[in-house]
Amino acid sequence: MPINERSAYWDNIKGMLIALVVLGHCLYAFQDEKLIKYIVISIYYFHMPAFVFVSGFFSKSQNSRSGRSLVRLFAAFLLLTAVHLCIALVTSGYLQIVKPYYSAWYLLALIIWRLITPYFSKIKGIIPLALVVSLLAGFWGDIDNSFAFARIISFYPISNRIFINTQITCGFLYTNPSVNCFHYKFFLFYSNTSLVI
Repeated sequence: MPINERSAYWDNIKGMLIALVVLGHCLYAFQDEKLIKYIVISIYYFHMPAFVFVSGFFSKSQNSRSGRSLVRLFAAFLLLTAVHLCIALVTSGYLQIVKPYYSAWYLLALIIWRLITPYFSKIKGIIPLALVVSLLAGFWGDIDNSFAFARIISFYPISNRIFINTQITCGFLYTNPSVNCFHYKFFLFYSNTSLVI
């Protein structure tokens, strides 16, 4: 099935991840209970790498990297940021322009990834290089969340890995055992290292 067609397989994955994010946020304030704390940690262990994994796969389509698609993403980012700025102004009087509010960082990261990956993916050895840079960036104090820079760097290897090494059909990703196994090992390794850092 072409990548720009709807798929129940991917819709279910995205729906499950969204539900887990909502659950994690609902439980976040109740981590005094040990069981709830472990549930929250388990969700946060993998949910953002999983979102990047799925986004990287769908970024292969020409439509997702078209000017129209990128403009729509940027418009959504500006709208979400404007809403957060208004809320911050009313509630605290403190405005943060440089660091994206809450989930707005992901829209900005997605725009950057979709712009640079088609070019970066042509560089030989880009995946191990991006992985090393992302891990080292976690130890560099000057790299923070200004313009989502730290997150763009740290999650980029997953997006790039899936962009380069998956086929255009959704079926390939879950019917080819060797490729499937490698992607899941890469995903689990990266989830573990990003959690530690």
